[in-house]
Amino acid sequence: MAAELDRAEQKVEDESAALRKELGLRDLVLTQILFVVGSSWVGTAAKLGHAHLVFWLLAIAFFYIPQAAVVIYLNRLMPMEGGLYQWAKLGFNEFVGFIVAWNLWLLSITVIALGGMFVTINLSYALGQSWMPNSKWCVSLISCALVLGLGWSGVRGLSLGKWVHNIGAFAMLLVYGALILLPFFALARGELKEYHPLQIAAPAMSIFYCFNIFSKLAVGALSGFEYVAILAGETRAPGRDIGRSVIIASPVIALMFILGTSSVLAFVGNNPIDLIGPVPQTLRLGLHAFPIAGAIASAGIVLMTVRTISSTSVHLTGSSRLPMVAGWDRLLPVWFRVYTQDTRRRLTLSSSLAWSHWSSRFLARSAPEFRKPFNSSTTPRMFFTELFMLSYLRSLSPERPLFARAHRCGYASPPSAGVPFHSSQLGSPSIRSSMSPAG
Repeated sequence: MAAELDRAEQKVEDESAALRKELGLRDLVLTQILFVVGSSWVGTAAKLGHAHLVFWLLAIAFFYIPQAAVVIYLNRLMPMEGGLYQWAKLGFNEFVGFIVAWNLWLLSITVIALGGMFVTINLSYALGQSWMPNSKWCVSLISCALVLGLGWSGVRGLSLGKWVHNIGAFAMLLVYGALILLPFFALARGELKEYHPLQIAAPAMSIFYCFNIFSKLAVGALSGFEYVAILAGETRAPGRDIGRSVIIASPVIALMFILGTSSVLAFVGNNPIDLIGPVPQTLRLGLHAFPIAGAIASAGIVLMTVRTISSTSVHLTGSSRLPMVAGWDRLLPVWFRVYTQDTRRRLTLSSSLAWSHWSSRFLARSAPEFRKPFNSSTTPRMFFTELFMLSYLRSLSPERPLFARAHRCGYASPPSAGVPFHSSQLGSPSIRSSMSPAG
């Protein structure tokens, strides 16, 4: 049994051997911040008024922290290329692993397709050209340029891609830094009479409306830690650094969301909130007294555009790895695994790019409706999030514990007991019969 478990991990490690180990702790932390923090969520949370802090804290307590703990735990046990796919495959079976990867891939393709629209909207704000998002040719051209640029970056691999991600993360940190400091600057100039960023208030909306916003904050805004684990095979020390990146990035992300929402409320108040661009809207309102307010706001919008491009690149990076790892297990045509790593990337990227291109053209024809696929993309996100948490719970099940199989193989206690625990203690597709429930 122990030999079979070792072979399951060794197979993944052998396939991953050709991958270059490009990612360090700094890259992982910046990618976590880039991927999780979005610009629109502070506008969504601001619709709750000063009650937003209560809902952010609830989302952090009941989703954010458990999610971070599960990602750290599972990644320590299974630091393998493919991340979620490997966790679901070894914790359940190949079919569940494939469905998880497929849903995650669909989510990424949806986001990639929307990338062109978001970039177009940001550029229209920066240039003051309101016609751009309503022009199908403009959106199509920008989408094609984005797809070609990201495709070239993807073919080059993470040697270039990690810098695209890092630059986007720095751009996001600069914009949110300005957003968070803006109320204090206005308070010092006397433009704001008072500012209480951590004010707690009871919600004044209906319970259904509050639950709707809460679900968006939890599942939409505060999810994404698990995505970086897909790149474990291209990380120098995945078992250590991916977990550390979650620990370092978590409090930073939480503060960015909470303080950013408070800044939006301080300047927008009871006026209509731009749910697509709440950050540029707030920057313009906060800097309206300065002659260069427009230029500063435009610079902020350009930085947000850089962040959007970089975040789309992260999705493209993950969506190109998932077919590859499924090909290793022959769940996709054999050519996904027999070609060189670079060829696999080109092949899987081509399918992703084709989907993105045509989806973007469809969205360009119905620009006012582009929020519908964005909202529907939370469905696969909720699906695979539930499954990877179930992978964790299944490891603690008294009927089919992963640790029980480890003990039968002569291994020691789980890592929570302070004893080293090797990822080869986990199940493998070759012993699916031992993982199936009785009867």
